[in-house]
Formats: sequence, C-alpha cells, structure tokens
Amino acid sequence: MLTLARSPIYIILIYASLLLPLIALQLVANWLILDKAGDKGWKALIPFYGKYTLFKLVWDKNAYWFSLIFSILMYATMFYAGYPGATLHLPILIALLLVLYAVYTVFCVFLQIYLAKAFGCNNGYAVGLIFLHIIFYCILAFGNAKYIGAQPLRSNQTDKTSH
Repeated sequence: MLTLARSPIYIILIYASLLLPLIALQLVANWLILDKAGDKGWKALIPFYGKYTLFKLVWDKNAYWFSLIFSILMYATMFYAGYPGATLHLPILIALLLVLYAVYTVFCVFLQIYLAKAFGCNNGYAVGLIFLHIIFYCILAFGNAKYIGAQPLRSNQTDKTSH
C-alpha cells in the first residue's frame, strides 16, 4: 500500500511549499531592481519581457536575443534527445547540449557582472550575484544601491602621456 509520505503528490506539495516563496521573493526583487533602474517594475512579472528589460538596462538588448536563441536551442536539443530514434546521435547531441549550455551560462554570468556594474558594485558583488543569486538580488533590491546606468566591463581610459 502506498503511504502518504511517499506519494508523488505529497512530494510535489513539499517542493512547491519550499520553492513558491523563493519564486515570489525573486519576482519582488526583480520588480524593485527594475524600479530602481527607472523602468516599470511590473515588467518583471512577464518572463521574457522582464529579462529583456533587464538586459536592455544593464547590458545590451541584442545580447538578450542571443541568450534566448541559445536557450531555445538548448531546450530543443534536450527535447530531441529524448526521442527513441535519437539514440544513434546521442553522443553528438550531448556534445551539442554541453556547448549550448556553456554558452548560455556565459551569457548569464555576464548579465550578473553587468548588473553589478550598473548599480556601482564591485566584482566581488558580481561573484555574489553569480553564486548566491537570490541573496544578492535581494540585497540589491532592498538595499540602498543606486542605478548608475549600463557600464563597460573595462574602462577605455588609458594613460595618454607623451613619450
């Protein structure tokens, strides 16, 4: 007999009760970050549009489109790899999936770096955004950080002394 503690519904309810507050907190933090950046916070509630707005404010809107293309290709590859007929091509699909995932991860890391720079934070804060995402997002959203605009990763100012 299946006990309640091992039923799939009970497990789903436990995960949902743990994840839903975190998802809600992430949405509120995204809303406040967009508000601080001078945009409308409700855009954070619309998944693709909120991310597009964040890319546009802190980095570049074209980078968002490349990120979206890589994520769609990644999910399409995972979906195709699940078909029984794809077993002959499975090593190629896994290699392709790893490359797509690596590229998408690079986009996500750069977004966090540009987000930190746009709010005047240092590289250590960007590392916090990458590894402890929800905590540092909340610090950025609820703290006193001010949006200073999209910043380049490196300063183009060089010492122009004549030799």
